[in-house]
Amino acid sequence: AAEYTTYFLDATSGEVILTLPAAATYAKRIYHIVRVQAAPSAYNCIVACQSGEYINGVGSAALENNYDRITVQSNGTGWIIIGR
Repeated sequence: AAEYTTYFLDATSGEVILTLPAAATYAKRIYHIVRVQAAPSAYNCIVACQSGEYINGVGSAALENNYDRITVQSNGTGWIIIGR
C-alpha cells in the first residue's frame, strides 16, 4: 500500500467527518487532507481519530475555511501534524 493518501473534503451540503484509520495498522502512513468547495459554508470539516488515539494530543482537528489543509503521519500509536 502507498505511504500517503490525499483526501478532498467538501462541506457545502453538510458536516463532513473524516475518521483516520487505526494508527498502529498504518504506521508511517501520511494523509494530506484539504477542504475544498465551490462556495463558503457554515458546515464543519473535521479530521477525527479512532477511539483512544489523538492528533497532536487531541481527538480531532477542524478545517474551518476553504483550502485549509492538514498533513498528518502515523507514529504507530497516534497521529502527528507534519504540515498545515
